[in-house]
Amino acid sequence: MTHTVTVEVEGLTCQLCIGEVLERLRNVGGVFRVRVGPVHDGRSTVLVSGEPAVNLAAVKAAMTNGQFHVVNRV
Repeated sequence: MTHTVTVEVEGLTCQLCIGEVLERLRNVGGVFRVRVGPVHDGRSTVLVSGEPAVNLAAVKAAMTNGQFHVVNRV
């Protein structure tokens, strides 16, 4: 069964940033699809789908660094 985790992320301000986050998330075990929505009020919506259930802690760890911050889960 496919499971999708949706989070809001601050710091995705350019295509290079988005590319870095996409690469990091694709390296999380079980993730097979990542979509990044447009920036709205400084936040981007990121959808991560995978099998089995995607681990939210692993998603947050993959995205968190000095530039990107998971703001909340949608």
